[in-house]
Amino acid sequence: MKKQKVKSAEPKRTVKKSPKKVAAKNNKPLINSATNRRSDNKTAEKTRKRNFFAFPNKKESHPQHVYAKQGNKFKGLEITHAKKVKGKKLKRMIKNPDPSDTRSAYFVTTHTVTHEKKMGKPLKNWQLSKEDNTQMKKYRH
Repeated sequence: MKKQKVKSAEPKRTVKKSPKKVAAKNNKPLINSATNRRSDNKTAEKTRKRNFFAFPNKKESHPQHVYAKQGNKFKGLEITHAKKVKGKKLKRMIKNPDPSDTRSAYFVTTHTVTHEKKMGKPLKNWQLSKEDNTQMKKYRH
């Protein structure tokens, strides 16, 4: 004969696990008691908006439109005059951001990351048109 399970009238008690429980993989506490933060995850650095043009370093000949700074690194979209660049997708800009240049300009659709020590000084009088700004927003990460 099969035994039937008898349901008790008392509700089951749930056991809360201690937040200082040790992780099985790395034997480090999951929560640092001093700061009350998780120690197994790196805290994400805050991304701050930026808006300027600069050359990333002396070796590069193409300026970048820098749109964000995260920690000590700048994120930007590279600008060029070439219609095609090997291995990169380009979009045509409506207006060249360099006021002294009348040639058509293109921007690379993938962003580049440059350390702040390698970034040159901001270029003066360079601006994005409103149409180019809305077009570039799609490619900013």
